Amino acid sequence: MTHDPEPIVFPLGASGPFHRLQVALRLLDHERPAIGRRVVACIAITWVPLVLLSWWQGLAPSADAATASVMTHIATYARFLVTLPLLIVAENSVRPHLEQALSHAVTSGLVPKATYGRFVDIMMRALQARESTAAEVVVLALALATSQISVTVATHGHHASWIHVGPELTWAGRWYAWVSLPLLQFMIYRWFYRLSLWWRVMFGLSRLDLNILPGHPDERGGLAFLGDSVQAFALLALAFAGAAAGSVADFVLNEGAPLGELKGFIAGAAVGILGLFLGPLFAFFRPAYRAKDEALIRYEALAQRHWQTFSDRWLGTAPGESASGHGGETEFSPLADLAALVKGAREMKTLPITKEGVLPLVIAIVLPFLPLLATVFPLDELLAGIVHVFLGKAE
Repeated sequence: MTHDPEPIVFPLGASGPFHRLQVALRLLDHERPAIGRRVVACIAITWVPLVLLSWWQGLAPSADAATASVMTHIATYARFLVTLPLLIVAENSVRPHLEQALSHAVTSGLVPKATYGRFVDIMMRALQARESTAAEVVVLALALATSQISVTVATHGHHASWIHVGPELTWAGRWYAWVSLPLLQFMIYRWFYRLSLWWRVMFGLSRLDLNILPGHPDERGGLAFLGDSVQAFALLALAFAGAAAGSVADFVLNEGAPLGELKGFIAGAAVGILGLFLGPLFAFFRPAYRAKDEALIRYEALAQRHWQTFSDRWLGTAPGESASGHGGETEFSPLADLAALVKGAREMKTLPITKEGVLPLVIAIVLPFLPLLATVFPLDELLAGIVHVFLGKAE
């Protein structure tokens, strides 16, 4: 007697030591994510104290020094009012897409029954690593270290004067250095760690004896659903791009840096964010290429035999005799099917990257930079170019 596989549960974003700490602080419970409460709490911890401390210390906005106030520091808005809330919301938004993709890998037959146990083991190992206290301690230490380095560079470079008065940090600067920025960096690095676990699952899946089907209607051997699944990370892409765009906007609007000088940073950030989510799909290139190569050998050998038989019968038809007497009419349909199978295998793409998966990511990455780009390019030309890219060869 056979049994259907158990429903796959894969809460990549939730749980873990930091999650349990929030439960202990009653910011959420095990049944409800309480996203709104957690977002408000994070803004109250990170952004509000910066405003209050700057006000109490008398650091009012100045017309000749836009960055003298946290209220005009665009990067601060982007980091604590956009990026940080999105990182929290993404914890639950990614789950349905990823669980659907993993479940489809089983129900579609991509993962054979013989390797189902290994597939489950791969997922369980990733979820166990997600619970690692040591990993989150390392992430916290890294966040504190990079925050201190960032504030030190800002102090010496006089990039944001609300952080310092001369060589000394302001009250807001101290809070920024030891609370606000480390919390943001912790959330970002924590997501990087969890994305590394998703990479681990995808690479593990790619090494199983998968039932890849060249000639499949999705033109990717039945792997297109994996390419579609990356749209789960659209909010994360928006969060990372928002942080990068905020920094660029601060340099351009408050520091007077030409946008053209930052195009390398913008392009690098965009490619890096996109690669962060598309990277695991490249693990399937080798098994897909091997399946395609082996299928073409089998399909074309079979096609050769059938076409030869069909050709011999047609060429052997006597004058005035109908080809149907040799079964010609009944052979047209299977030959057409075989030809379509060979053609489909030849046209199969060996990377499961799809427009449906990539497009939401690209939109999320481009969106935060649009206001900046609109200051350089006419808006109608900018939108026309984006539409052309999206509707063109985006695969």
